[in-house]
Amino acid sequence: LLTLTDVIMPTHRVQAAVVQTGPFRKRRGWHSLKFVSLAQDSKDETNYVAAPFATLDEVWRIAQAATIAAPDGDERLQKGAAKYWLTQLLFIVPIMLTAMAALVIFADAPLSRTTLLLLLLALPAALFWFDWRQYRFGLDGHQLYLKRGWWRQQLTIAPQVKVQTVEIAQGPLSRRQGLASLRFGLAGGTMEMIALPLATAVVIRDAVMEKIAAVDYSEINQSH
Repeated sequence: LLTLTDVIMPTHRVQAAVVQTGPFRKRRGWHSLKFVSLAQDSKDETNYVAAPFATLDEVWRIAQAATIAAPDGDERLQKGAAKYWLTQLLFIVPIMLTAMAALVIFADAPLSRTTLLLLLLALPAALFWFDWRQYRFGLDGHQLYLKRGWWRQQLTIAPQVKVQTVEIAQGPLSRRQGLASLRFGLAGGTMEMIALPLATAVVIRDAVMEKIAAVDYSEINQSH
């Protein structure tokens, strides 16, 4: 509020855009816009706030100047597999049961009272549900999209031609579930899609790799 900062950035250094809002700010139509940059002059900060408070129309006009287009709508975005979040919730159940057993055995607490601990499951269950409801991923012919968060709602958009590496990751549980994460390496940051069916991850990876294979990066990242 007291310090005025004027940041000038060559558009070819912009690797991705992050549009952020929240439940209260969204009701008033306010959003913020950050750019993920090459940031060759900084080792710590790679996100630059281009618009701390702006309407969506203003956000997309600024993003367009950096050759990042607004999405056409959620119809091109897909939900993640619900079993990814359900598995995380199930990991909490043994912890709750162990805590209940410890209270009964060592603290002589009535079983009827210890069962109240199960009510605490409602909180993480609600958080996981909100996260699943808000999470979206997708791509079109030019850009990658990642939408996540309920309280801190973020939409990350990255041009496919700015992607440098694509990695499919699977842990032991995700392999059993047939799920995978897709990690995109950008100059100045990363972008990760989670809870994807493995077949979907492979299709997206191949599409992006085909897109960037013909790109001459010496022309994209050259100084103007």
